[in-house]
Amino acid sequence: MATSKYFKIIDRSDGQYLVPTGSIPSLNILMEELLRMQIHIDPFVLAQKLKFNPRGEILISSPSNPNLEADLEKPFSLHISSDKMLATLTIYSTSQPPLSITDLHKELAKAGIVYGINKVALAEACQHPGIPFDVAVGFAAVDGHDAVIVMNYHEQEKKPVLLEDGRVNYYELGQIISVRAGDTIGVRTPATPGVTGYNVMGETLPARSGRDTAFPMGKGILASDTKAVAEYDGAVSWNKNRISIIKMFTVTGDVDFSVGNINFPGKILIMGNVTEGFKVMAEEDIDIRGAVENAEIASRNGSIFVQRGIIGRGKAVIKAHKNVEAKFIQEAVVDAGHNIIVNEYVIRCDMKAGNSVLIQGRKGRIMGINNITAKTKIKASQIQNSAGLHLKVEGIQRSHYYERVKELNKQISSIEKELSRLTSNIRQLEYKTSDPGSLVKLQKLLPEYLKYSDDLEACTQERNLLANVLKSTRGEGMIEIASGLEQGMRLTIKDESININDNISQLSMYFDPDEKRIKIASGKKQ
Repeated sequence: MATSKYFKIIDRSDGQYLVPTGSIPSLNILMEELLRMQIHIDPFVLAQKLKFNPRGEILISSPSNPNLEADLEKPFSLHISSDKMLATLTIYSTSQPPLSITDLHKELAKAGIVYGINKVALAEACQHPGIPFDVAVGFAAVDGHDAVIVMNYHEQEKKPVLLEDGRVNYYELGQIISVRAGDTIGVRTPATPGVTGYNVMGETLPARSGRDTAFPMGKGILASDTKAVAEYDGAVSWNKNRISIIKMFTVTGDVDFSVGNINFPGKILIMGNVTEGFKVMAEEDIDIRGAVENAEIASRNGSIFVQRGIIGRGKAVIKAHKNVEAKFIQEAVVDAGHNIIVNEYVIRCDMKAGNSVLIQGRKGRIMGINNITAKTKIKASQIQNSAGLHLKVEGIQRSHYYERVKELNKQISSIEKELSRLTSNIRQLEYKTSDPGSLVKLQKLLPEYLKYSDDLEACTQERNLLANVLKSTRGEGMIEIASGLEQGMRLTIKDESININDNISQLSMYFDPDEKRIKIASGKKQ
């Protein structure tokens, strides 16, 4: 038997051993050396033995397979991996006549190998006897990917805000996240199906399809397979893991350090009080069922209602685009775009209204020193302890109001036509939200629709307000006091003033646009 510089062959009673005499070369070189020595062994068996015993003696035959010489006539060795995913072929140099590609295809078919056959590898095996080649490779099954949802908004932890200078602002908790109609709330990559695999024997390998997951959405969100968008302006709200868009923010108790300052893009309902030092701001109405202390309340486009009154202590600031209504107001700055309406009393306040200040009801009183200005009307049931009081009505020009009403009627008609068109388009698309293209169109149409809706509401409210002013205001400004006027008080309409020189229990006065002066409609001395 020939010898090798890499190993020697030793015969023992339990079998034939390959004993390394130096560093072990590559498997291909070992196989060439063994074939040269007329020793046949499956290259995979040899590779496994080398793996587990790379430096020691390797058993290459045993009594159960005692005579490798019996395999000398076998022209090739074909090994199929245990998982049936790989078939490896080694052609012996002693093969006579040489095997052809057609012969090898037949042998593979006899072994049951029908999938993933590599014709190039078969040709290479024929040209390089003694070297193992992977002649068939299976295709592993590919499991589908689970759906992936990435939300753009996440529920905020209620905690004070750390300022740049290191101080902590305990009034700010940063809990409200505003969104606009059409804003993307989240994106979703749908689940993918699995891809079936095959082993070299042609057997199918099943694949798992990805698990599907729907958007965790609630009210106010429109979704397709890939995207969720806000249906209207509002704020993001969470109920457990479900996300919604809300138009009204509700505080079940007081606005205090457990809630923090509020800035909301819709309506706010507060069941308790707004305590000292806090700010409450909203895009729309603010309804406070309790009282307001020396706090700041502002409605950018709506009204403010305070059921139990305002105790400002000289620091409260109340500002509304429309009306401010309260049971009473004391020591506060109040600014309303439309009307200030008080049911009991005002005391030591700075008040300005774009339309009327109405201190009405049987208990409606102006008490102490107040600065009160209105555009069209001031009305009070009683004045009490208000020596030196000055009430001022800036006045209007009725002809301008009439012209503005006509303009608004034209605008309203035009806006209504455009809204009708948009409404029709949106309704058609809302039935097709599963189509990504429809959702993209909705993203563009919804903000446009909301803008026209807001414009319609603003124009309608302005028209109704002006019509009501023309109907309820005598002349171009008026003041009505039911009782309590005293000497020294001053009443002004359109820069013309009347000083009260006698104690008068009742007075109704207005500015006559024809005569360009104040006229007394009724007055009663005490």
